[in-house]
Amino acid sequence: MSDETSALERRRFLCVMGAVGAAGAVGSVAGCGDSSAQPSGTFVVGTVAELTVGTWKRLADKKLIVGRDAAGYYAFSIICPHEGFDVDFEGSACPASPLASSSTTGNLVCCSGHGGTFNPQGIVTRGPPTANLAHYQVLVSAGSVSVNTAVTVAVAARTPAA
Repeated sequence: MSDETSALERRRFLCVMGAVGAAGAVGSVAGCGDSSAQPSGTFVVGTVAELTVGTWKRLADKKLIVGRDAAGYYAFSIICPHEGFDVDFEGSACPASPLASSSTTGNLVCCSGHGGTFNPQGIVTRGPPTANLAHYQVLVSAGSVSVNTAVTVAVAARTPAA
């Protein structure tokens, strides 16, 4: 093999390895668990009976938290607006199980470890995030609670229990 051919093969090898390394680096910054985009659509998230006042439920597969307070139901994304990492209940291991429940007295923390926190309604309480978690429309029908991620709503929006 000539020196010129060896140099070409070495260059091709380094280019391929560089591309593989870059792809791995991009994948490693995706965050805690799968930080893909918010799934779009309408999803049943529970029943009126199981979503009681003062509780919330984290649905990792739908990238949602749904809660209920005295004013009604609300839902928001678990995707941090700062770097796209998932948020989870304070003190929980990350990534969490697909369904986890907690009272609404704790905070949500960004799994990336950058220190961002949100209150139980998805409102940023400590940076670096500067925006609240995205809130979505909640629908209650025949005892079933659903979230429509195609419709964003104000942080204060609530859907009363039917």
